[in-house]
Amino acid sequence: MRVRLFSTVLGVLALTGAAQAADQALVIGVNKYPQLRPGSDLNGCVPDAQLMKTELEAYNFQVTLITDEQATKQGILSAISELKGRVSGSDKVVIYFAGHGTTDGADAAILSHDAKDAGEGSDIKTKELYDAVEGISVASRTLILDSCHSGGMIPMSARAKGLKKLTPRFYVRTKKRSTKALTARGVRDTRHDRPRSRRR
Repeated sequence: MRVRLFSTVLGVLALTGAAQAADQALVIGVNKYPQLRPGSDLNGCVPDAQLMKTELEAYNFQVTLITDEQATKQGILSAISELKGRVSGSDKVVIYFAGHGTTDGADAAILSHDAKDAGEGSDIKTKELYDAVEGISVASRTLILDSCHSGGMIPMSARAKGLKKLTPRFYVRTKKRSTKALTARGVRDTRHDRPRSRRR
């Protein structure tokens, strides 16, 4: 299933034109979360990232892979920033993240290796991520988030394109739900939606 998904995404990229020598990709996979609750580590994210690296290289992208201890909040943001110096206006950039995602009902975030259960200081929230990505001036920027609550990261890009009616959907546990916050953000709870399986 994941190979098919990756191939579909990459096939769309291929339709935008053949990759150039300077086309760059940043691929991030986080399995280990030592500062979250015991049992929070993942199994499939680093292998997924390695697979994505292989697939992107087949499309002639120059790929930077960072995993686990390298993929701290600062490590991720620095790696995104470093892409700016390796690309020009006609190039393509792909950024892929596989790992934990979270939401507080009002905002969504991806969790870096140094994410803490006791605080949100190492979370990379929607605006921070999109500000970093939008700072790369190239012909094409593709951001792929393979994480829970990734739908909550959509509104920032949707507003940038004027798509005001796009409504992300994700599940929020009852004790964490804030109806006011969810309604204000235009998010629909998925309690009555068809459940989707997720392999991790």
